[in-house]
Amino acid sequence: MKRRFRDSKTMLLVFCVIACVILLGCERQEPVSTEIITIGFSALSDEQLDLTILDLEGLDENLDLINIHGLWVDPAQALEIAHEIKRLRSIGTPKIVENPELIETTIGIEPTEKIDDEVTPEVVYKVAPPTHDLSDLEITASPSATFSPIVCTYNTAAELVASCPTAYEIQKIRSDFNIVFDDEIIENDIQAPWNCMDTGDESSIMLSMYNSFRLFMCVPFDQSFPWALEYDNLYEWMLSLDLVEIKFFMASEGQNSHAWPDHIAIIGNNMADPMYRDVINPQSGVGVINLAVLLIHEARHAGDNIMHNCGYKDSNLEYMGAWAVQYYLLNLLAEHSSDFFTAYEIEQFAWEAESLLETRFCELE
Repeated sequence: MKRRFRDSKTMLLVFCVIACVILLGCERQEPVSTEIITIGFSALSDEQLDLTILDLEGLDENLDLINIHGLWVDPAQALEIAHEIKRLRSIGTPKIVENPELIETTIGIEPTEKIDDEVTPEVVYKVAPPTHDLSDLEITASPSATFSPIVCTYNTAAELVASCPTAYEIQKIRSDFNIVFDDEIIENDIQAPWNCMDTGDESSIMLSMYNSFRLFMCVPFDQSFPWALEYDNLYEWMLSLDLVEIKFFMASEGQNSHAWPDHIAIIGNNMADPMYRDVINPQSGVGVINLAVLLIHEARHAGDNIMHNCGYKDSNLEYMGAWAVQYYLLNLLAEHSSDFFTAYEIEQFAWEAESLLETRFCELE
């Protein structure tokens, strides 16, 4: 007897997997680890977890791989983990499972203390992703096409930065890009541990970094990019550059963010400033969107090997260097991103674009 799925998305994903494997002979995907399944399922509400268990129990027992909630999993293994999470919740264990052996993962999510649900109902993350040497690149920067699609459920940029990165988003970003931190950041534990609570005011270098990439995923442009006409999503464009490394470093006086072929280096000195928990902080006029724009600027240098051709400026817009990319991006954010940004943010984007046009091009002065 066939079982009717309560989650149409789950039903569709399972159907697509079966059709792909049987009809098209698609290459088999490897299931994620039990640690990642645990983290993903732990983030579900009680109702979502119950529905997931019912759907897993109703699957054909011959299936050995499905995609559920964006994760490729062994269904029998996933069902066992889901039941264990439900059991732990029934005895008052927090949503993030307090089992160090189970939770110790490549993305460094550590167990947290139980929070009073009446005071703080949201899950609190303490996450410390490790640094990766180039020798680990094949492990830490695997092709995204075999891991996961971009998933966005945020209606506005403000909603996105007020929320915490999900385990799915963290794993996707760290799988798609080789993100590293210099020795000073590591030795001083500047990147770890870090905390995040939905609608909270926490700030850290890690949260600022993740929110930049989440914005790349989710800004809904209604036209393609002038510098890459085949793309209209910043995350997909960044991924297409096949960068070797994106490094965050503590800068000395006189140092700037910079790039060279296939490498980006971003100053991390003030990335833990609370202003980066805003899209644009009204007091400073700076926010996490500025970090995102800076990353795109440097990505133009690194991915396409196009450097400034007029000192620290570019000759003109037609050269389509990093300043032109930044100029066009700001205009797209202001005029072609639907209602994702506030009127104040749009005004700031337009002002910054005009300022760039006046100061960063030799032939336009």
